[in-house]
Amino acid sequence: MNDVLALVIGYLLGAVLPAYLIGRVRGIDLRTTGDRNPGATNAMQTLGRGPGYLTAIYDMLKGPIAVAVGFALGASEWAAYGAGFAAFLGHRFPFYLRFRGGRGFAAASGLLIFGLGYAVWREYLPPLDGAIFFGLFLVLWWVFRDRAAPDAIVLPIAYLDVVLRSTSLAFTIFMGVIIVYVWVYNIGRVRREKLLRLRPETRAALGDVRVLLRPGALAFPMLYLFVPRTTLLALVGAVALFFVAVDVSRLLWRRFNVALFRKLAFFYRPNEEHTFTSASLFLLGTFLTILLFSKPIATTALIFVTFGDLAAKLAGLEHGRHRLFTRSVEGSLTFFAVCAAAGFGWSFLVPILPAQYLLGAFVAAITEALPLDLNDNFTVPLMSGAAMMIPTLLGVI
Repeated sequence: MNDVLALVIGYLLGAVLPAYLIGRVRGIDLRTTGDRNPGATNAMQTLGRGPGYLTAIYDMLKGPIAVAVGFALGASEWAAYGAGFAAFLGHRFPFYLRFRGGRGFAAASGLLIFGLGYAVWREYLPPLDGAIFFGLFLVLWWVFRDRAAPDAIVLPIAYLDVVLRSTSLAFTIFMGVIIVYVWVYNIGRVRREKLLRLRPETRAALGDVRVLLRPGALAFPMLYLFVPRTTLLALVGAVALFFVAVDVSRLLWRRFNVALFRKLAFFYRPNEEHTFTSASLFLLGTFLTILLFSKPIATTALIFVTFGDLAAKLAGLEHGRHRLFTRSVEGSLTFFAVCAAAGFGWSFLVPILPAQYLLGAFVAAITEALPLDLNDNFTVPLMSGAAMMIPTLLGVI
């Protein structure tokens, strides 16, 4: 009986839409005004700040309140969390509005914040991890000025942390459903508001075949998890030797160089006609990284150069507002955040600690930003790998 009562109360709490009710008192139906959504954003734009803030606060609190009421009534764990979902459903489908309510993003956000806080309190999410996720979210939000990118990057790894540590299946499913909804909502909003209108230079960068192939470099750290070091060194060394041999040949033989740039224009870049390609330097850097560092450090450094450079390039082209040497602050911050997030995720596969991957991510971002006369595909894995050795050498860990 308590379970049913918790679900009913949760739905009724969610069905209360302050934006709609305040609007009706003022003779305004928000379902036919503004963006036609009886939520906080439309209330702010149509009714003013007071009703907008009141709506936002209540919409975010209705889910957590419903969960708290469920536990207070002595409902089962499944029913208590279910009361939170019921509040969300009541917001989306209020009975007195023919089941046509708000979009539910504020309600879902409230449940998400509550869930993450509860996970920290129950130690399903260690405080240090929670602080790292919060910091990464703030950095990415400042860069993109929107929640979609931070949610897309931070929420999956936060949920992975919860899944691996949670002792409550009900709570794990509860968090999973919320995060999936936030993701789906963000995708719909990005499409609806056309937030992916890329600049011509960004589209050109995405059209570069080597940029598109960059994620394929993930094969090297993945292989290292399963094959011996000597085998991987032989494989990477052979591939690197081939690319270097081609570069040396074309640099020594002008006609061969011209022919390659004409026939393989999709692969070679104009500024590489008289120097080694970044592909060769990346392979050399990969070989040296595997040779010089332990498996956890080497693979993490390779993860950094695989994802960080691509993320920084796109963020810098689309959102770069402040210059940092030849790069942008926004691109470098994105480089750091993506590397830190990747390092955290990778730490579930290899024994790498936060002090190591955070320092490595920072040094990788700085190395990429510095105007060095060296290709960052070569320097980033080596410099970040060296940085990740420092805590061990100093006896910090």
